Amino acid sequence: MKTLVINVTLLILVGCVSKVDKLSYLETWNDKWQECDKVGKETTIVFPQSDWFKSLTLDNKRKVFLYIHFLKDYECTQEEAEKLKSVLSEYDITTLNEVLKGFIYFDMPSNVDVKHLDEQQLIFLSNQILGPFNAITTAEAMGLIKHE
Repeated sequence: MKTLVINVTLLILVGCVSKVDKLSYLETWNDKWQECDKVGKETTIVFPQSDWFKSLTLDNKRKVFLYIHFLKDYECTQEEAEKLKSVLSEYDITTLNEVLKGFIYFDMPSNVDVKHLDEQQLIFLSNQILGPFNAITTAEAMGLIKHE
């Protein structure tokens, strides 16, 4: 899927000639998200705990966990993504914007599943995690999922 997104994106950009080297922005973002993806796959963390988090239902713990996981993926590439979005917007390259929309390393994750929870507590937990992490191994260690 990731390779398909990049290949489609490259085809679109190659066809869009302008003074700004859009391809370099895409390559920079692509390199960064691949680096972040690698770090995420290799990193198991001890997820921060708080009385608030411990008091949540298992379902809400999972929602908080996933939201923070996706947030850390996004934050890892946020600077490069914002630069690429700016160039795409400036030159009205909407096709590429649509291809990348919703990709975890390109857009801020939706908070719809955690909107009903304490935002300050979410921020507190999130701020204790420095970067991307392996969701499966971390969730297993926390007892949020069972490996079968």
